[in-house]
Amino acid sequence: MEPVGYKYISADNHLNTPWLPPDLWQERLPKRLREDGPRVIETDLGSYWVWEGQLRKISAVGSNWKKLVDDEFGRVELPVGALPPSDARLAARHMDIAGIHAALFYGDTRKWKVDNPELLVEMYRAYNDLCLELSSVVPGRLIYLPNLPTANPDAALREFRRLVGQGVRAVEFSVFDAGRPLASGVWEPLWAEAEDQGIVICSHTGHGAGVPRPPNRDGASLAAHATAPFVAARPVADMIFGGVFERYPRLMWVMAESRIGWLPFLFAWMDRQCEIRRPDETVGLGMLPSEYVRRNIRFTFENDVVGARLLEHDWSLLTETVMWCCDYPHPQNVWPDPDPVVEKMMGNLDRATRDLILHGRAAELFGIDFPRTPEHA
Repeated sequence: MEPVGYKYISADNHLNTPWLPPDLWQERLPKRLREDGPRVIETDLGSYWVWEGQLRKISAVGSNWKKLVDDEFGRVELPVGALPPSDARLAARHMDIAGIHAALFYGDTRKWKVDNPELLVEMYRAYNDLCLELSSVVPGRLIYLPNLPTANPDAALREFRRLVGQGVRAVEFSVFDAGRPLASGVWEPLWAEAEDQGIVICSHTGHGAGVPRPPNRDGASLAAHATAPFVAARPVADMIFGGVFERYPRLMWVMAESRIGWLPFLFAWMDRQCEIRRPDETVGLGMLPSEYVRRNIRFTFENDVVGARLLEHDWSLLTETVMWCCDYPHPQNVWPDPDPVVEKMMGNLDRATRDLILHGRAAELFGIDFPRTPEHA
């Protein structure tokens, strides 16, 4: 195999439910929950995941494989039946194609809608065990983020502690499924332990579990996609104005797939509120919101020419806070050839700034050893 000249770390890839192995939950769930637990069946709509007697999500295991491959992997050839994101060795080869040394894998942007609270928690636990196993296949390169069942704060804390005991350095925390407000006291033990252990809390733009995707009619789907990045604004503001980073100054939080062109306005507008609004006497902030952003929050983007132009300006805070990603295998991703997009966005930036955003910041944050010279995969 030819040496790979690595240029990138992707700070946001995906392991979505359609690409999960079909026996994931039936083999790992407690026996009492397997009857209602997820399994893949063939329907009039093709292969689907079903649990609790309801069709829930499409599956690539079965007759819908080609449809999903065409949607997400149409630019490369795949072995018939392959499930690339959940095949870590194949995923690593896919990263090699693009010159990507390492990548972080998030779950679905809409999590699983499950009526039985016990089943929900056990589904997360089984999925997380798979993530730990996949992360060990190509160690140091692919990090599959375990997900916390945030709908149940107590269960989320228990799962967090279990995962920390197994050596994770980062976890996914779905802010859109959180059972209590982000500034609520129920989350304090988790924030405190994450800060103390140096665990990065990673969130992703999206919607709550079970929120339907808008139909592709009357402009609804396009409107939803066009405004998708902006849902990140509220959790960012909640974490800052709720005093989370005031209380936990070493806590690091990522908001993935937010894109970045609109962020400088958010930063300035949050600062403006501190100037024009009456102070909140229940939360004492020692800094401006933008200063917490600089210290505690990181954002990801894949193809954002507007944001890239703002990287030239120190006042935007973007050079200090953003990380590049390829968003594999989502249809809007820039894989398998990110070079033209990256050059269009960052061709005018100096090498040090490019390296920081394309791999340096993610390497430091997640403890990834990025090779300084080309090496064999």
